[in-house]
Amino acid sequence: MEKINILVLEDDPKEALSIKNTLIDNDYQITAICSTVDEAQQILEEEQIDFCILDIFLGKIMGGIQLAEKISGLDIPFLFLTSSKDRTVFEKAKLTNPFSYLLKPFNELELMFTLELAIEKFFNQHHAFSLEEAPTVLGNEYLFVKNADRISKVEIRQISSIEVEDRYCKVMYNQKSYLIKMALKRVIEILPSYFVQTHRNSIVNLHKIKDIYPNDNLIVLIDDEKISLSERYKYSIMKKLNIMN
Repeated sequence: MEKINILVLEDDPKEALSIKNTLIDNDYQITAICSTVDEAQQILEEEQIDFCILDIFLGKIMGGIQLAEKISGLDIPFLFLTSSKDRTVFEKAKLTNPFSYLLKPFNELELMFTLELAIEKFFNQHHAFSLEEAPTVLGNEYLFVKNADRISKVEIRQISSIEVEDRYCKVMYNQKSYLIKMALKRVIEILPSYFVQTHRNSIVNLHKIKDIYPNDNLIVLIDDEKISLSERYKYSIMKKLNIMN
């Protein structure tokens, strides 16, 4: 699993440290803490950023709003965390479509709650994290899974298999497993085409297949995980593998 990568734009060292410690304590990854718009822009060009927390004022310059205007087309969610209570500033900030506008001094629970809501809203899956069991948000490239107080980011292309387990789906990722509360039928509908069904209770990533034993109705993945292969899905899988080759 990977942590959610966050860029922080904050020029006050004390405030930056407070934000950093809060995020790290809650299992978020701080990719960068930037004090200038130029520095933040360079990081955004070079790194995979999942979320931005922006202070509006860098000195007397509204650098947070400047950066927000630049990243609004990059498909990266952001929020403002600022001490400014000026109505005019608020109206300018609102035009950039932030996910939230929080005032300093920030409350840790409020910040964590806002981050969760932003992830849900960004992927148009409202209230997903409010589920009591195995809450999950599915993005284009990642699954965001909440376990206790932590949200983990799982790269979809690195998932090897998904199997039904009671009322859940067990996701295998880098030889680790965890549960998501989502029907297998729904999972196969929204995953990329290189995920195929091998059995009524299982899905595999074609790129993770090491061996297929058609006569034994068995698939072995590169991590030596064994998956059942039913007659119903055997032909379609072989056909897809031929196309890939």
